[in-house]
Amino acid sequence: MKTFINIDDKAYSPFQPELAHNTEDYIELKPRNKNIALFYQFKITDSSKPFPVLPDGCSDFIFCCSSKKPFVILWTSPTERTTRAYLPSGFEYFGVRFYPDQKIFKLKFPMKELLNKIIPLEDVIQLDSYIVERIGATKSFLERISVFEMLFENRDSQSSYDQKIVEYSINCIYSSKGKTNIKRLSEGTGYSERYIRKIFEE
Repeated sequence: MKTFINIDDKAYSPFQPELAHNTEDYIELKPRNKNIALFYQFKITDSSKPFPVLPDGCSDFIFCCSSKKPFVILWTSPTERTTRAYLPSGFEYFGVRFYPDQKIFKLKFPMKELLNKIIPLEDVIQLDSYIVERIGATKSFLERISVFEMLFENRDSQSSYDQKIVEYSINCIYSSKGKTNIKRLSEGTGYSERYIRKIFEE
């Protein structure tokens, strides 16, 4: 189920209900940053218990909050409803869900090659291990959010023309609840349907 609300011009709020229902102590917070859809946290007590994941177009950073062996993974959207069970039990996890058009991080690979994957984050972006250790050592949900925002506050990159076209188009898709089409996007941006398809493919 998708809930449509307005947050900083976003009319789409991605939601993974099974994650909330199949983990312990799940909490979440919707931020004001237009690149981030959600901050959330949960505990895994039984890693053998899988849960369904819905396609939402988003990508998530999931930090294992262990003072001894912290790690972080990139968890990308599946293309269809699927089941996942990967995270080791006995730990608390802090998640950051990014909108599809986020501009904070530049990945080393096209997103189409990363869909429906669980990958160590350092394999796909430049990442300082200090960041993982700092978030892993922090004790509360709100403190983790504060640390993440402090460490990444200057990472919001400037949009290229192509990124602005994608951002405009995705906002049109959100606000129409998926009922717009490529022809309307072409008319709204002034670019050809072929060019819009090309930059979405990239």
